Parts: sequence; structure tokens; C-alpha cells
Amino acid sequence: MLRGVAKPRLLRSLRWLDEEQGLVWRTDELTLVSSPLVSATPQIDTDPELADEWWAQLTRSLSALGLHKTTRVGVRQDLVNRRIAEFAGERVDPLIEEWTTAHADLHWANVTASDLHILDWEGWGVGPRGLDAATLWAYSLLVPPVAERIQTEFNRDLATRSGKLAQLFTCVELLRMTWKFGDHPRLEQPLVDAANSLVSELATV
Repeated sequence: MLRGVAKPRLLRSLRWLDEEQGLVWRTDELTLVSSPLVSATPQIDTDPELADEWWAQLTRSLSALGLHKTTRVGVRQDLVNRRIAEFAGERVDPLIEEWTTAHADLHWANVTASDLHILDWEGWGVGPRGLDAATLWAYSLLVPPVAERIQTEFNRDLATRSGKLAQLFTCVELLRMTWKFGDHPRLEQPLVDAANSLVSELATV
């Protein structure tokens, strides 16, 4: 159980074997969340003007989540290696030295306001330090005041080398979605600019 995290509470689960497809299916029943999503899409285009207490609750939730021990994997080192090499070649050493437990898909369509609830938990597990803050930040680049707020709120994580690698990884991952599938095209240039800046900071050769 994830304690201290603003999320729906698990009531019960059911699993069954689908012999025809060779799969095991699972369904979870959770407590109802009636608060609206911050955004209908992962990115934001305007400032949602969230209260200070909302930010404080998000900070507490991610801190509590990061301390939770799990064998689940959210993001692997080999994926980080591939994505960073796709953008930076050998200029950046992609080795993550600090790992924490993360939601691993924290964007604006997975959080509610004005009461915070973090939704969509199927992918949670261990990831680079600062991964969740980095993901939310990358999806906020069209609204600089919000992106700056995230950098301030989570500076302790994002200012570390692992946190900067998490930001670079996230930028490249989102750019890949833009270039391959046409997702969030307005984010393309801000993501490229942010990724180039991070490469300059992290460059080893």
C-alpha cells in the first residue's frame, strides 16, 4: 500500500485467466474521485492557477512515494541510455546514480484540482530521481510560470545530476512521441530548447 500519497484508495481487485489469449486480466475497484482533472490533455496551455496547498500536497505525496520500497520498475536504465543517445549521442553519460519510487506518468491529465488526487497508477515503480517532477515540468513548458514553479518546488531533486538526466530523458521521450506520432506538436520547440540546454549542462565530451 502506498501511504501518504494523494490517490484513490484501492477497495478490491479481481484477476482471471483468459486461456484463449494466454493472458491474465486484472480489474481494480477504487474509491470515486469527483474532483475535475487539471487538464483534459497531458500538457497545459494556460496557468491552472493552483493553490499553494495543492502544490504542498503534491510535494508531500511525491516525497512519500519516493520513500516507498518496491520491486516494480517504472523506467529502466537501458531505456534512459537509448533515449539520451538518440538525442545527444555520446556527449552525455546517461548513468543514473539515484533511483526512487515514482508514478512514472505524472502529467496534467493524471492529477485533479482543486483537491489533489493522482490517477492512473498501472505504470508506477522505480525510476530516476526527480522523474515525476521532470515529467510534469516537461508538459508545462508552454506555460513558463508553471514550469518555473515546478523547478522551484522540486529543486532538491531536479538540480541533481540524476534529476537533470530525468529531465533530458523526459524531453527526448516526449519529442519521440511528437516526431513519430504527431503528439503535442506545440511542445516540440520548447522541448528541443530545454533538451539542448540540458545537454550543454550534462556534456562530458
